[in-house]
Amino acid sequence: GISTSAKLVGLTHYQLLNGCNAIVKAIGFTDSNCICCALPLFKMPIFSFLGLIPFIANTQVIYPSPSPLPKFLFESIKKFQCTHLLSNAVALGLILRVAKIQNVHLPSIENIILLGERVPSDLIKNITKQFENVQKVMNGYILTEVASIPILTWDTANIKGVGKPLNEFDIDIRNLEILSNWKGNNNQSGELCIKAIKGSKFLGYETPYEEELEWIETGDIVTMDEDGIIEIITNKEDLIVDSSGQLIEHWLLEKALCSHNEVKGAQIVALGKKLPLYAFIVLKNSQINIDIILTDLIALCKNNKVCFFF
Repeated sequence: GISTSAKLVGLTHYQLLNGCNAIVKAIGFTDSNCICCALPLFKMPIFSFLGLIPFIANTQVIYPSPSPLPKFLFESIKKFQCTHLLSNAVALGLILRVAKIQNVHLPSIENIILLGERVPSDLIKNITKQFENVQKVMNGYILTEVASIPILTWDTANIKGVGKPLNEFDIDIRNLEILSNWKGNNNQSGELCIKAIKGSKFLGYETPYEEELEWIETGDIVTMDEDGIIEIITNKEDLIVDSSGQLIEHWLLEKALCSHNEVKGAQIVALGKKLPLYAFIVLKNSQINIDIILTDLIALCKNNKVCFFF
């Protein structure tokens, strides 16, 4: 998660319609497709996409229930022969586990669209095992300020990145002074900024929504490699700086911790510049010996050259 607060956003009909149309063109939706959504609708990009695509592409949308794991998900996919499944990495992981336990097969699914989160490599492997007819697994970056998915990829060989911007969106990666001492990456790095869809301006966050801003500052720190693939690192509000002004690459430690077979998730938190960092770790098995895991994790971090945290 991130630390930024929720905001009201000004959007136009032009931006909503053309934001959806950009996704339709990028993925190639037609009237022969049927999308099953396994996500809640409270995020504007998801809401506008699912609400408008039946009118723009005549694509059918099936919404079993407002839950990441809808009760009638499998029945809905089978009944309506859904070709696309819209979800996120965490929800799809649960869906795959339930499908495996119940021995469910969903041969009609040809494409999976994952939004909003990084996609673990083991999830990609499980998708190809359990969805025998899947042709593409797409990963997208959603942004409320453009009510769309401005960045998208279906390159499963590069799951670290969220892809390249769609043709209708321009991006800029702006240098931050806090990143000047960052030695951990040779790629272009900085804060991701995105323009509103071509032919429009961003109206801002407060009434009367008449700012007409050229660029939207997303607050997300990213890197972009030589092929133009963007990887989300963290949110600007979650950057950790020590008392000397040195950036601490806490995301490397989180990745190292999460690479352990018994770790389900990890979050690094700083309560102050002069205080130690705290690692909050969720284990897959709560009955496991904590001392053994702690020893393993310390060794793992040292082997990954992030021992300066200890």
